[in-house]
Amino acid sequence: MELIDLMRTAPLRFSVLGPVGLAQDGEPIDLGTPQQRAILALLLVRAGRWVGAAEFVELLWASDPPPSATNLVHRHISTLRRVFEPDLATRAPGRWLLRDGNGYRLTVGAADLDLLRFRELVDQANEALDRDDPARGATLFVEALGLWTNACASGLESVIADPSPFRAIDQERSAAAVTAADAALLSGRSEAVLPAVRAAAAADRLNEPLQARLLRLLGAVGQQGEALRLYRGLSGTLADELGIEPGAVMYEARMEVLRQTERSASTRDRPIVRPAQLPTDLRTFGGRRHELAQLADVLDRLSADGPGVITIDGMPGTGKTTLAVHWARRQAERYPDGQLYVDLRGFAPDAAPLDPAEVLRGFLDALGLPPRRIPDSVEAQARLFREVLAGRRVMVVLDNARDSDHVRHLLPGSPGNLAIVTSRRSLTGLATAHQMTLAPLSPEEARETLVRRLGSTRLADAGQAVDQIIAYCAGLPLALAIVAARAVAHPGFPLDAIADELARSQPTLDALRGGTDVRAVFSWSYRMLDPSSARLFRLLQLHIGPDVSVPVAASLLGGSPAAVREQLAELARNHLITESHPGTYRMHGLVRGYALDLSAELDSAKDRQSAVGRMLDHYLHTAHAAHALLRPQREPIPLPPARPEVVILRPSDYSQAMDWFSAHHRVLADAVGRSVTEGLPSHAWRLALALQPFYQRSGHLHQWESTARIAVDGAVAGSDVTGEAHTRRSLAGALNFQGRYDEALAELARTRDLYAQLGLTADQAYVDINFGTVLGALGRFVEAIGHHQQARERFRVAGHRVGEANAIVSIGWCRARLGELAQAAADARAAMRIYEEVAEQQGVADCWANLGDVTHRLGRYPEAAEAYGRAIDLFRALGHRADQALALVHQGDSQLASGRRCAAWEAWTTAWGLLDGLNSPLAGELRRRLDSLGEPDSLGIHRL
Repeated sequence: MELIDLMRTAPLRFSVLGPVGLAQDGEPIDLGTPQQRAILALLLVRAGRWVGAAEFVELLWASDPPPSATNLVHRHISTLRRVFEPDLATRAPGRWLLRDGNGYRLTVGAADLDLLRFRELVDQANEALDRDDPARGATLFVEALGLWTNACASGLESVIADPSPFRAIDQERSAAAVTAADAALLSGRSEAVLPAVRAAAAADRLNEPLQARLLRLLGAVGQQGEALRLYRGLSGTLADELGIEPGAVMYEARMEVLRQTERSASTRDRPIVRPAQLPTDLRTFGGRRHELAQLADVLDRLSADGPGVITIDGMPGTGKTTLAVHWARRQAERYPDGQLYVDLRGFAPDAAPLDPAEVLRGFLDALGLPPRRIPDSVEAQARLFREVLAGRRVMVVLDNARDSDHVRHLLPGSPGNLAIVTSRRSLTGLATAHQMTLAPLSPEEARETLVRRLGSTRLADAGQAVDQIIAYCAGLPLALAIVAARAVAHPGFPLDAIADELARSQPTLDALRGGTDVRAVFSWSYRMLDPSSARLFRLLQLHIGPDVSVPVAASLLGGSPAAVREQLAELARNHLITESHPGTYRMHGLVRGYALDLSAELDSAKDRQSAVGRMLDHYLHTAHAAHALLRPQREPIPLPPARPEVVILRPSDYSQAMDWFSAHHRVLADAVGRSVTEGLPSHAWRLALALQPFYQRSGHLHQWESTARIAVDGAVAGSDVTGEAHTRRSLAGALNFQGRYDEALAELARTRDLYAQLGLTADQAYVDINFGTVLGALGRFVEAIGHHQQARERFRVAGHRVGEANAIVSIGWCRARLGELAQAAADARAAMRIYEEVAEQQGVADCWANLGDVTHRLGRYPEAAEAYGRAIDLFRALGHRADQALALVHQGDSQLASGRRCAAWEAWTTAWGLLDGLNSPLAGELRRRLDSLGEPDSLGIHRL
């Protein structure tokens, strides 16, 4: 009897995320007829809210209920009450099922009902995402989705006339699965989330956002083949059932999977590039034992479920970067797959903080990914960054962050990786980070620092002088380094004399915020410089980037590079600057502020303006020289002459030019903005145009756009119509490459009007070519041909033969896609004649490739293969491996179509070798084509 009573008081467990069910102590309870289970299902999805009798009638019979429908509902509910509580007295209210007027309510909580528990877990998961903890969010989503066994209230379809209440619950599952997938992709937990998302997607086949997430998850775990099969299946389903094609979200997911397929060869089958970007460690590093021990303890306690994040904050000058770099170098062996470093310039006085998208692009470049594989948006870049780091051990040092948002996209997402972030601010927004606040050195640590730099013997003989020096330096490592450098330079000076000098040094500038004044130390060291080095020191703060090279410094000063190199070395010996890389120097923010104030006091406005002008001339003329190597066929835009004593670098070839742009593109973008503020809009737009081919070929599309917009605004403000026209056309190019075709067309329309106003016929022709290119991308081939024909006429009138041939080639390309194949072939031959006249071999090769395309479309496959062969020979002679490989791919298609399988195998094998060396996305596709042809022996080809 006691056992029976216990069983009756045991809690009930209701379920509706699948078949409707009720259990007590794990034992299922019979719920009776399907109608009763359907009524219970509605009570459950209302989750404790009142349900009127009319709603039950609508559920079971919709618009055609029997006369006794209401009575039947009451009878079913009465039966359910006895199921829940068999011993309940007649007319007693009961524990579970309550009645009020004409309605009923089931009193359940998250402990009683799977639906409420599901919602509780989803809320917790979303809260984790709000706290920037996607790994925890993904885990909670998996638990929530694991409560589902089928569609809501499944198995009752035959008795339910209105399923809409249950379909709404199903949509909650789909929405949770979408967010779960996003969290997993962010945190590198795709494999854990995949089964739950796969089950949800199977239950909601036409939900494209959900299916797109499933595609991405499959791609992320290396199941690209299944992902692409899924896409093809869904495409057929949508066509058969709805008569539509997959939308943009599915298309983008498919493209991401294809990119993952391409990356699999380079990031999984071959070793990743192992970057080693950490700056040089400070040889005389001292103190900070407590902080180093704390960091070691944190490293030992890092969770295996996610990446480690450590933040180090503190006031300027406390040595945050020095500590981070020192400790990172000590731990580098624990991260054998590489160390990444970036100065985010979060508090730079002369420029905006680095854009996370640009940082990510730089990291992905450093990890060995070709530019064409790097997506445009910061979200997609962050996802790719985390994918590349998944399963590896990489350390990422993010120096001088502005705030939490500045680094949110730059953090690794998978276990085994470590991020170290430094900032002047406490980064409380990074909820999962281990935070450390760095104070100035204690007197004992400061003394240790001096011992490391000067030796214990010298300090032992100094008495109170050491304490005085430490007090003047206020515990800031930078100030101690400057004083120590002075003492090292003069080993015969007693330290009490140096302490007396410091005591006599009266700061002429305001004290630092927080009451600490170390500028007396800076001024004392500054006075030891010769006049020319002192002037260079004052002018260095005018530089627009964190790192300054010898040629730039020489341009700022107006001196010879050899003399300036010695002066920079003198400043470095006095710790007023540091050599961050060989031949490149950096100034600490505190010292920079001191130099800024000194320059304002001692240098005239004219001197400072001239120095800035020489610096901008250096960047403009060097960028122009590099641009000429990237686009030798284009007529250069005239430049204003450089000021006297400007040092101009001239790269010797294409590779050097690209390397120079890669190293300096950020400072060049800042130079565009600085040119505008300095009243030099012509410098701004010329610099922006010089950067364009680098942006285009390296994939820095957003920086291209932002730089062009700054230059446009500067030209407009300066009433420079020529500059506005050229930079609007450049801006249109950036928008076109991003697929923002309507915006590109709008900018081209403005450009066309400006060129017409200026009477620049050749430039108007290029705008027409651009119009045709954008319209062709939109599939508007007839309109595109009209623009290309207009461009051809303008080029002809201007006597611009290469431009005319370019227009003819573009016309033929559009005609081929319209099926006008005979005319397209004639266009290719006409353009080829012009290219041959002017000895433009690249154009000749392009025309042979176009002829191959046209004749292949005409079904004349042997002739197409021969035309492609002519193009291949020319591309090979020019050294254009990518064009050569692409022509080989198409030649193989033509050979296969004509039944020459062996020749196709040879062409594709050659192309595969070229593309594989270039990390091309076609390499994987070619490998599959070769596999489909069979083994070489079966084709009559024998391996050596």
